[in-house]
Amino acid sequence: MEKNEYDYVILGAGLSGISLATKLKKSNKTVLLEKSDEPGGLVKSIEVNGFWFDAVLHLLHYHNPKVEKQLKKIVGKDFKSIAPKADVHTSYGVTKFPFQLNLGGLKKELAIECANDYIENAYRKPIKVKNFEDWLIQSFGKKMCEVFFFPYNNKMWKRSLKSLGTRDFVWNIQNYSIPKVLNGLFQDDKKIEAYNSNSWYPIPRKGAKKRCMGLLIDKLKAPIDKQINLNEEVVEVDIKKKCVTTKSSTGIKQYFYKKGCVSTIPLPVLQKITIPKQKKTNLKLNGVLYAMVMMKGEKYDTSNLWDYFSQEEVIFSRIIYMQNFDPHSAPNKKWSVMAEITYKAEAKKIDPKKTANAIKKNLLDLNIVKKKTDFLDIHFVDHKYAYAVFEKSTSQEIRKVTKSYASKDIHLLGRYGKWQYLSMAQVFEEAVAKGEALNSL
Repeated sequence: MEKNEYDYVILGAGLSGISLATKLKKSNKTVLLEKSDEPGGLVKSIEVNGFWFDAVLHLLHYHNPKVEKQLKKIVGKDFKSIAPKADVHTSYGVTKFPFQLNLGGLKKELAIECANDYIENAYRKPIKVKNFEDWLIQSFGKKMCEVFFFPYNNKMWKRSLKSLGTRDFVWNIQNYSIPKVLNGLFQDDKKIEAYNSNSWYPIPRKGAKKRCMGLLIDKLKAPIDKQINLNEEVVEVDIKKKCVTTKSSTGIKQYFYKKGCVSTIPLPVLQKITIPKQKKTNLKLNGVLYAMVMMKGEKYDTSNLWDYFSQEEVIFSRIIYMQNFDPHSAPNKKWSVMAEITYKAEAKKIDPKKTANAIKKNLLDLNIVKKKTDFLDIHFVDHKYAYAVFEKSTSQEIRKVTKSYASKDIHLLGRYGKWQYLSMAQVFEEAVAKGEALNSL
């Protein structure tokens, strides 16, 4: 059995692990252990028959000027500013995203009813918020919830909204002032401000060897490429011996760490492989099945980057229009979309053939695809770890687990390592902060 000794052992070579490694002192001997055959985690580019897709859709949203400056220096000129415009499809009609700011797209009577209820709700005595359903009602009123927020979130989370916590799902749901909501009743589409307007995406020259968000990983990992060990699955983390064991096609290896171990792999996985066994937590999650739909013929006429679908009869919760991210993401005279389907990780696996047929039917019914003969192929990518589900006690459990691991020199990092929602820029920011903290020890 091969044995190795390092200052820091990083579990996972995704965005958080790579970002951390670039910030650790060069005097520290560091290794990143990655079970896949390429780094990047969910921030990868996928090429299928000349079509380019993201493993999971990502945009760089800059909110912190310092982080924006740091990342722009790394990513270079291939990354372009892009406005994330989107529509919201409901059983009551179609309007712009965010729904609560664009009620004017609905029928006049319904839009006014939603706005009136929102205003009245703002002046009602606050209800005691016990769960996510209560939070939605308290924030938007019952009518907006009936039209969009309940059906979409039921479809997204696949479980009772009353069983979910109140705080940790609101990263993509914002409250707005009454004047802004009222303004949305009359606002011209051309004057609508894009959501998360300071957003960036890679659009390299035509014919570039690589496209999509995997370019970010390529640029980030360049200084630490030799520190990444691929095709090594972490199978055991021994706290007492300060040892990480991996398996690969070449056998079993052990990595001993002197200063610390940083885990970016999903927290439930880490808990399962830690020795001695840790106190079990009841962490639940939703997976995402991405359908990469390749087509010929007439492209769907939209400038949106994606659309949301709350209707129960539509199998996907979101459609992503790849040609509006990068016009060179498909071969000449062809185009593509990505359909996003969430599922409970503990549920039965989705049948690809039935799913493909349902996707085709929905795309034709929605007039996104014009003819059956336009479909060329559908490539599926399944991500079991996609969205952390927060029940009422989840946040408290995670705080305890994080504190327990930290006391044993195991640091949790990233979206799945810490079991939280973080944007890409926030992942980078957190990794930089962790690197600075470790460097000061």
